[in-house]
Amino acid sequence: QRRCVVLFENSRPVLSLYIIAMVSYARIPQGKVGRYSGKEGEIGGLCVSPVSGHAVIVIKGKRNGKTSLSLIHYSKYTPTHTLNAERNSFEKSEPMSVYVYFNHLKTNPNLIAVLHTRLQETNIEHELREFPEKQKGLIATFESTSTFDADDDKVDITSHERHADIKKYHLLNAEFRLLQGLVRVGQLTVDGKISHAPGEGKYIKYDGDIYRHPSELADKLTDPLDCTSLIFDDEFQEAGSDDVQLCAFASEVIKDIPKAKCVSEAALAEQLNKTLTSRTHMASPRALSTTDHPFFGGNLVEAAKVLVSTSVFSLANE
Repeated sequence: QRRCVVLFENSRPVLSLYIIAMVSYARIPQGKVGRYSGKEGEIGGLCVSPVSGHAVIVIKGKRNGKTSLSLIHYSKYTPTHTLNAERNSFEKSEPMSVYVYFNHLKTNPNLIAVLHTRLQETNIEHELREFPEKQKGLIATFESTSTFDADDDKVDITSHERHADIKKYHLLNAEFRLLQGLVRVGQLTVDGKISHAPGEGKYIKYDGDIYRHPSELADKLTDPLDCTSLIFDDEFQEAGSDDVQLCAFASEVIKDIPKAKCVSEAALAEQLNKTLTSRTHMASPRALSTTDHPFFGGNLVEAAKVLVSTSVFSLANE
């Protein structure tokens, strides 16, 4: 990107200098959305570095009469309506390109299937691409969308002033919000207010409605977090309180966990199981299992992993 500086003498131009301006790219944290429409400034596009999740969606088209970009750094907590909202923010009468970049394309077929279905349901034509090995960064500009080595210091990146806090707390709080909803599902099950729908799936029935999975009902039963989904809209937006600090439910649960018994992530998951199951008013905790657990499933293992990786919880032997 070049900028022209003109020097004047007696109101007459005497010298023109072209200055090479460093172009910076706005980094979008996992679980967040960015929008860019070429507003005057040093930002030249959107980026992800490193790719924390399994998918990044880039949409290019016209929005409010101007060429525009949207970037969704996808996480498993990204609501379905986020993709629809971004798609609908573009002018339908104008050409639109959608690129879906997958990290570990072959090892995460379930996510690919879900995203592919969501895109088809909204009649969004899209192109699937895979991050090349060691290419864990992505830059989206009006001209192109390309991957790069996230360790490459030649790429100038601008981050949110609370980027470190967002990275630490946003997904952790989303995980505990889901667990809070699943505790409520457990309570309703114990009270006999939830029944399993006919069939071999995990469909459940509550208050006259059928839900495809306990987590779907859990999401409905839990208040939303105070988070900012659209974190960049030609400039960084103010983060919500639950983006940058531990939410109340997570704090309560952590206080109830006996740290001395948590010598590994597996042991921490087991203690989470006991703590959360006790809140469902069961007589005794169910044995820890994976996706077959009646309420918590693999979320117990995931919560333990995130607690340790973010250093919000330290294991007993550390």
